[in-house]
Amino acid sequence: PNGRTWVAASSEGLLVYSLDEESVFDPTDLGEDVTPEAARQALKSGAHMQALLVALRLKELPLVQKVMQAVPPPDVSSVARAIPPLYLPTVLGVVCSALEGASPHLELS
Repeated sequence: PNGRTWVAASSEGLLVYSLDEESVFDPTDLGEDVTPEAARQALKSGAHMQALLVALRLKELPLVQKVMQAVPPPDVSSVARAIPPLYLPTVLGVVCSALEGASPHLELS
């Protein structure tokens, strides 16, 4: 969605080109139901863990940050415990970015 990546389908398969070196595309965890809108709908319905998993599968960091910030404080602990280890580096990266930017959404306790 940022205009820095494009995809071509050929007889050789799907070719993904990106201007960003750290951009990694892994379609193994994607499906037709894994969309930004699905994450927003899950968030709207109060399914915070589902919304976070969809955002993490999409690897859209702004969406991951939005979902993480929308988790109610009493639910943070249970959502954090349920994050699969595969996604922990991404989650920690979002938390570190928030720390660097002195986000008003972080509270240490």
